[in-house]
Amino acid sequence: MDTLFVNNRAIDSEELIDIIINANGIYENTLIKLLQCNRISLEARLKTLKKNKIISRGKSNKHFYYIDRYNLKHMKELDLQAMVVQYLVSIGLYTNKIQVIDSLDKNKQLYISVFASGKYNYKNDEAIKKLANKRVNQLSSEEGRKYFSQFIINELTKFPIRLSSLSDKLQERYYTNSIDTVDILALPNKEFIPAIQSNLADVSFRNLKKIPLLSGMIF
Repeated sequence: MDTLFVNNRAIDSEELIDIIINANGIYENTLIKLLQCNRISLEARLKTLKKNKIISRGKSNKHFYYIDRYNLKHMKELDLQAMVVQYLVSIGLYTNKIQVIDSLDKNKQLYISVFASGKYNYKNDEAIKKLANKRVNQLSSEEGRKYFSQFIINELTKFPIRLSSLSDKLQERYYTNSIDTVDILALPNKEFIPAIQSNLADVSFRNLKKIPLLSGMIF
């Protein structure tokens, strides 16, 4: 994915600082992918934060920002996860809130609040369009029909997504720890898939109490 999606998303200074703090270092390009913002606007905001000595700037092939320490391994994993965010935007799933969190094994993950654009889905999915038209015609009042029409062209639904990644085949098995969150696993290449599939094969209904539930989507 060479072309980055710029969603003209407003840059929230508090969100930006929280991401840099919790990431323990993050590439500038990763921030652009995550925030879907204009590069010039982001660079200006980062320059101001650096000038005020809130953040520091470093370089390892490409520029990155951090507060008091950084971890190159985590930075690479977050960049891989940010590509998933770009993919989600490309299919009409937009981000609301973005957080960097620590996993149980102390790796970095993204926790994002996502909403689906009703306008995008209504335009591109014939099944949704037919269902929406059927429902709106069932409404008795004109006011209700207008409200429903505005609903389907604005915001259809919201849900949380947790993004994680694997960069080491010997890393502990991947598993999800909540059924309330959509889990997406980002892999650097398809060579990791057999290891993930072998973990999936280990899970059965008989020993769910013994083995963590493993589910999600491989990207």
